[in-house]
Amino acid sequence: MPTDKEKLAALERKVAALEAAQPAKAKSREELDAECRAWQDEVHKMRERQMSQVPVSPELLRAYEAACPPGTAQDLRAHGTVQSPSQAGASGQVTKASTAPGIPGSGWQKPVPLGPQPGINYVDAICVADDVRQRKGKG
Repeated sequence: MPTDKEKLAALERKVAALEAAQPAKAKSREELDAECRAWQDEVHKMRERQMSQVPVSPELLRAYEAACPPGTAQDLRAHGTVQSPSQAGASGQVTKASTAPGIPGSGWQKPVPLGPQPGINYVDAICVADDVRQRKGKG
């Protein structure tokens, strides 16, 4: 039979093991905010380093500008991209009006009537069958 000292020592070992198994203390809101700001600062510095590197030499850029139409070069300088016809239409500028809708290559399509998706009748049948099955189970 264990003595009181042995019981006490065993209990102390159990308490020490339980305390060691406890999860780490949750971080406070201030600590989390500080970590978040530090990470954002690190990402910002990384982006700044990336943007400070010139990927293309100025001479090569001038050669590109000389090889492409002037409007394209202006779009690239102003927006970083070439303006698409849909963007031009959004600004009110009409780029092309088709006189033959429905003809392949004219930009128009024949209207498709609205209706249920193909195969939806199978989904409806499954739902009805499941409803019948569930009602039989309850009755």
